[in-house]
Amino acid sequence: TSLWAKTGYGSDSIIGVLDTGLCYSPGFFQDKDMSRAPRRWRGICEAGQYFKSYTCNRKVIGARFFLRNARRVQTYLDVNYSLAASDVILSPIDTDGHGTHCASTVGGRQVHKTGLASGMAVGGAPLSRLAIYKVCWGRCNYADILDAFVAAIGDGVDVISMSLGSSLKDDAGSRGGLLAFQRGIPVIAAAGNRGPDGYLSNASPWLLTVGACTLDRDFVVEMELWDDEQ
Repeated sequence: TSLWAKTGYGSDSIIGVLDTGLCYSPGFFQDKDMSRAPRRWRGICEAGQYFKSYTCNRKVIGARFFLRNARRVQTYLDVNYSLAASDVILSPIDTDGHGTHCASTVGGRQVHKTGLASGMAVGGAPLSRLAIYKVCWGRCNYADILDAFVAAIGDGVDVISMSLGSSLKDDAGSRGGLLAFQRGIPVIAAAGNRGPDGYLSNASPWLLTVGACTLDRDFVVEMELWDDEQ
C-alpha cells in the first residue's frame, strides 16, 4: 500500500500488454475520474469485429491487432500451422481470456466483493493506462510479436508486459525486448506459462522475468448437483 501511494498507483504510466487481446470489463477497465491520455501517447484504437473504437476510453487508451505474419506462415511455409476459424476475429477482441486476465493483473482498477476471496481485486498499477497489442491467435507468431514491439515503442508506452514464452531459437520476446530496452522501456515477462514442474523462459538479461509459486491458501467452493446434493 505504501508503494502504491509513493508511485501514485501507477498514475499516467502507459503499459503495453502483448497477448491475446482484451474483453472489456466495466470493473477492471472503467475510467471513472481519470483524465485524458498523456500527450506523449501516439497510439490508436483499432476497431474491428466485436471491438468498436469506443471500447477504448481513458483507461484502455489503445488497442491493435497483428495477424499478417501468422497468415503468411499458414499459407506459404507450414501446413501444420492451423488457425481455427474461431480464432480469426479481425480485431483486438480477446477470444481466449488470457490477455484480459493479464491486462487486469498489471493494470486493473479496484473491484470490490468479486471472485472467491473476500476483499478487493486490483491490478499492480490501478491508475495506469493500458495499450493492448493482440499477437496470439491460438498460437503466437514470431514476426507478429516483433511487429507489436515496434508498434508499442512507437506509440509511446512506458513499460511492456508480456506473458508469453517461446523457445530460445525463435525468441521474439528476447529480440523485441532488446529493442525496447535500448530505448529505455523496461519489459516485464513471465517466467513461463506451464506447470506444475518448474522451468524458465524469457531468460535474457535485459528482461525483468517474474515467476510464480504455490499458494498457501485453499478456496472452498460449494457445488449444488442436479439432485440437490452439495
